Amino acid sequence: MATAHKNHAGARHATGADRRSSEEVQCVTEQFTELLGLSEKKTQELANETSKAMDAVTHCGAVLAQGAQEISSEWMKLAGNRLQRNLEGLNEVAQCRTVPEIISVQSRLMSANLEHMLRNSRRIAEISLQVVSEAGQATTEAANKADHARQAA
Repeated sequence: MATAHKNHAGARHATGADRRSSEEVQCVTEQFTELLGLSEKKTQELANETSKAMDAVTHCGAVLAQGAQEISSEWMKLAGNRLQRNLEGLNEVAQCRTVPEIISVQSRLMSANLEHMLRNSRRIAEISLQVVSEAGQATTEAANKADHARQAA
């Protein structure tokens, strides 16, 4: 019971501290606004623009995060395919009876691995380009919206 009373009193104290903190922030904001000579309307416009810019940054970040996930997934898929092919190649090497056969199989495997590495790199580059394009488009759209809002005001 005493603990509950202390918790309730602590919560009341925290709420009061939060209120005082909020009032202090509001007071500092008002002083800063006065110092810069900004009107309440101008301050609201700046706040709106800042909010829209933050939304654009958040959206762009989400697009980039999704792209990073796609790239990571593609890398894992490609790595799994290469592992499977290399295991098959190891079986081929194990079945070789002569040194020339081993050299031939290894040469073919190295050539195939190089070809697949280039193909995989191209695929990752395509995904990366698509992600960057989408992020750039999202940023451009946000900038255009901000310009339209600014011109309308």
